[in-house]
Amino acid sequence: GEVSEVCGTHSSRETECEIITQEPTAITSSPTAAPSTTPTSAPTTSPTAMPWPVLPTLIAKVLRTSDGLKRVDAVYKLSLLSFVSVCVFFGFVACVDGFCIRKNEYLRVGYIITFALQALDIMSDCFFVAQLSVYYRENDDTKYTVLLFASVAFIVTPVFATLVQLFLQVRSKWAANQTVTDWLDQYSVLLYLSSILCG
Repeated sequence: GEVSEVCGTHSSRETECEIITQEPTAITSSPTAAPSTTPTSAPTTSPTAMPWPVLPTLIAKVLRTSDGLKRVDAVYKLSLLSFVSVCVFFGFVACVDGFCIRKNEYLRVGYIITFALQALDIMSDCFFVAQLSVYYRENDDTKYTVLLFASVAFIVTPVFATLVQLFLQVRSKWAANQTVTDWLDQYSVLLYLSSILCG
């Protein structure tokens, strides 16, 4: 705004001038905690750091991020409930079949539980990546890019290592057992898929 001087004369005949602003400055994004009642003696000439037009854009970005996180959370809860239900059902069926109907000496309940827990772990990691992708889309920040690619690497690397270990185990030790070899001829694809699923 325009700047003018207001001068006053004291008894000592000295003149004191005070600089005041003719027009108030633009509204800032957040009010001061202790506003002054007198005009400033040195008004700034640069614009405010958070002009008013930026605020609606910021609010829209926050709302989009919140909506995206809510959708990811809803899908995660549904997937978690569905997966746990499927694991309990097939685990029960496998135990009944392996212990009561068709005797299976390779069946171990601990292996079924371990598979379910590892599968849940990798599923939670995948949804963590989905949450990071929401922040990555709505925020132009390098840290979200680094976190997103690092989280993907922490999923892909163990899965790849598991597949290599399984392949070496099949070729080196399991191939000597004819019963296991016959089973692998029929269910090798299922074995590798389950290995990918549980990470």
